[in-house]
Amino acid sequence: MAQKILLTGKKILSLLFFIISDFISFFLLYIIALNLKNLGRIIFPQILETNFSAEFLFFFFIWFLEFLAAGLYTKRRTIGEETKSIILTHTRSSIILLAISYLLKMLHISRGIVMIIFVLGAPFFLAGRAFVKFILYKLGIWGKEVLFIGIKPFPESFIKKIGENFFLGYRSPSFIKIENPIFLKGIIEKFQNKRNFDIIINSYGIKKEDIIFLIENIGKSGDSIFLLPDISGIATTGELLMLGDAPLLNINLNLGKPWNIYIKNSIEWVLALVIFILIFPLLLVISVLIFFFEGRPVLFSQERLGKDGRRFNLYKFRTMFPDADDKLNEYLQKNEPARKEWEKFMKLKGFDPRVTRLGKFLRKWSLDELPQIFNVLKGEMSLIGPRPYLPREIERMGIYKDVILRVKPGITGLWQVSGRNSLGFEDRLKLDEFYVRNWSLWLDFVILFKTPFVVLRGKEAY
Repeated sequence: MAQKILLTGKKILSLLFFIISDFISFFLLYIIALNLKNLGRIIFPQILETNFSAEFLFFFFIWFLEFLAAGLYTKRRTIGEETKSIILTHTRSSIILLAISYLLKMLHISRGIVMIIFVLGAPFFLAGRAFVKFILYKLGIWGKEVLFIGIKPFPESFIKKIGENFFLGYRSPSFIKIENPIFLKGIIEKFQNKRNFDIIINSYGIKKEDIIFLIENIGKSGDSIFLLPDISGIATTGELLMLGDAPLLNINLNLGKPWNIYIKNSIEWVLALVIFILIFPLLLVISVLIFFFEGRPVLFSQERLGKDGRRFNLYKFRTMFPDADDKLNEYLQKNEPARKEWEKFMKLKGFDPRVTRLGKFLRKWSLDELPQIFNVLKGEMSLIGPRPYLPREIERMGIYKDVILRVKPGITGLWQVSGRNSLGFEDRLKLDEFYVRNWSLWLDFVILFKTPFVVLRGKEAY
């Protein structure tokens, strides 16, 4: 009973801090908006002139109701999902307030202040929430246990990321393997007295009736249940929607639509031009280092599969010896574990006899990929897209190739921010197919935002 009261107290305390965080963020926004709207005047007289307390509280009340309705005080989200939710909710609140100002003009709502808050608001709310969640997580106030259940073990990187994600606030991640349906009852008995934990079920290999049994029984103890669909299943290619009372899986091919392709290409080409201007000095420095330490050629080009299977030359900084293929074949013949690793990943994580000393550094920080900006400017690649596959891999792509090769490959992509080289070849194919079918500008934004952090960690890059 005491534990339950303690957990409830932590929930209430976390909720209170989130509300205070949003209140402070909105207060700062309102003050900034007042001063931007009335440049040249001193802040405190302005507060008095605009009936600060009444207008500010009315504004915040609208935002608070919208945030509450969107689950921003109750649901656990990743930083990407929370950013999206804040932007949508913040936009909706601004529109509602502007509509009220037009319909009820006697309220004398300052539309200029509303517009300034709308433009500046989302980063303020996100930064405030990130700070509060980080502090509460470190203090042990924001957090709950998470239980992984399944026949197939979850990827270690997946569990680690969830366990380290202070935004989600999950602690003590544990995994229970279901070796036989008989054990389901024992699992339920073990956790029926626990409280304040969420469940993630890996549905791979579990019968439908057993999944329902788990949800119905463990769900009585846990707070939330998440179902990880079998990545090889068709459910990963679409989104669930309701048509009347019937749930249907909507199978999309978003990047097969001409208008979406035009929007994506136009935005990315402009971004690529800006990026090229910014990184041009770095390109020169790396070129000089390769020339002096490794000799010619500085650039390496390799034939890859582009849109509709057309072949193009992908540019990279040279990171291998001139006789790289001979060195690799000789090494794989003498090293059986390395040969098996190569057959699975088409890469070697540890020692790679082909790679030069400078090349190893460039690969670790993905600097060898920078010349691909020329491929983007030439229209052969995208900034964000599927992995650029080799011609010899086309047979291994199997059923996925028709979807993946309908779009241009990308410098970065969903596979790169989801594990990179720790993923097997088939897992990369599944992620690339998912990206093509479920593309959106928001998904591109999330991938582009996450890429620098993945690169700076220097993990899974070799």
